[in-house]
Amino acid sequence: MSYPDVYILRHGETEWNLVQRIQGSQDSPLTEKGKEQARVQAGLLEPILREHAGIPVYASPLGRARETARIAMGGCAPGLRLDLRLQEINAGAWEGLTRHEVAAGWPIEWALCGDDYELFTRAPNGETVQAAFDRAEAFLKDLLCPAVVITHGIFSCFLRGILMGKTVGEITDMPRQQGVIYHLSQGREEVIEKKCDEIEFSSK
Repeated sequence: MSYPDVYILRHGETEWNLVQRIQGSQDSPLTEKGKEQARVQAGLLEPILREHAGIPVYASPLGRARETARIAMGGCAPGLRLDLRLQEINAGAWEGLTRHEVAAGWPIEWALCGDDYELFTRAPNGETVQAAFDRAEAFLKDLLCPAVVITHGIFSCFLRGILMGKTVGEITDMPRQQGVIYHLSQGREEVIEKKCDEIEFSSK
């Protein structure tokens, strides 16, 4: 399927990110570093919003994504559209717990978790890989024009992976940087980031 260009932002660092507490569908405020990452995204997003006048901006309704959107939009974009389908994967019984607490309470399940991706998808009573994939695909199929999307780390990989035609196995290896913008166009990804006060592009 052919998709329009999509600019994907992950929310800035949160207090729970800092202490390695699993958020999923729960929430915590942005740290000062997280707010600064959103301000960097604002600078990167400004020329995109100028180039694409009236481009729709979608965000997860969770507080950390909405706060990132508020800062990153900088008053230059049209009204923010909240979409429940952009929420982070639900980590079930492990939400609100630190990685140490999960390892102590579920040692067998913890041993099977090779990365952060599995920490979400293997959680008891959590969202399945297929369910997350289906809602990401459903959201993308509804896009009729280029769009800006503010979402979460793991879920951003599903969106980007679908746009790049990747398998689920390949999606798990994708980076999930904060403070950057992922530009997806015609099956390719550019990482728009700021270094040394200059905007740089790197293709993947």
